[in-house]
Amino acid sequence: AIKAVRDFLFSKTSLKTDKAVPSYIALIPLVYFRYQFPEKWAAAAGKETYILRTMLTGAFSGTPDNLLDRCIKAIDKAQDLVVEDLFQIIRDDGRSLEVTQGSILGIRYGKPLSHLIFNLWYRDFDYHPALEDNLPQQDHIFPQWVLRTEKVPNPATGRLVLKYDASDRDQIANLALLTAKDNGFNGKSGELPETWLPKQAPEFFEQHLIPTDPGLWKVSNYEAFIEARQKLILDKFKNYLQTAAPVGEPA
Repeated sequence: AIKAVRDFLFSKTSLKTDKAVPSYIALIPLVYFRYQFPEKWAAAAGKETYILRTMLTGAFSGTPDNLLDRCIKAIDKAQDLVVEDLFQIIRDDGRSLEVTQGSILGIRYGKPLSHLIFNLWYRDFDYHPALEDNLPQQDHIFPQWVLRTEKVPNPATGRLVLKYDASDRDQIANLALLTAKDNGFNGKSGELPETWLPKQAPEFFEQHLIPTDPGLWKVSNYEAFIEARQKLILDKFKNYLQTAAPVGEPA
């Protein structure tokens, strides 16, 4: 049953690497269903929706033991996998299944959900290459070093402080997925967007959801770049979103 769920993840969803699965706990109801009712596994509807929504929202975070028990009992009672019933049980436990703009744009560099988002985003990327140069790496479009040089006066003291903190630098709208070779010493490395992006082919901008206005590639326009790219990212993930609040407003 465990192997069957693993193969389903790899072949029927976009989760191609272990890093993209932030919670194995969410898989337990599926494993249980496959173990108890193997003859119904193939025809059960909604398995991918269940996986992606519970993973994106962290529905089984914290202490989900009682929640798991209720999901298992629901599967036993129905003798089937009724995803809407499981979703209702999760909601009744006070947990959200709503993927909002904030839950997408709030994702940060290197965090478990960032791997999940990039697996959904870069569906054709090879996450298990034979050559190490082809391993995927999360890259800052505007390098951290240059954003750390941007400083503004502290309103209270007048002393210069960082204009962009870690959350500003590491947000999903400043990240892309490159191969180790493309991101390494002979590739992008720490090059600035205004000199690196003009070298790229048109399809590169479409793949990485990068605004094509060269004026946005300057460090002085970092905030405008982020705003423009956030809109592109939200459009990419619009099928997952449960709300339609404008960028910059609470979802």
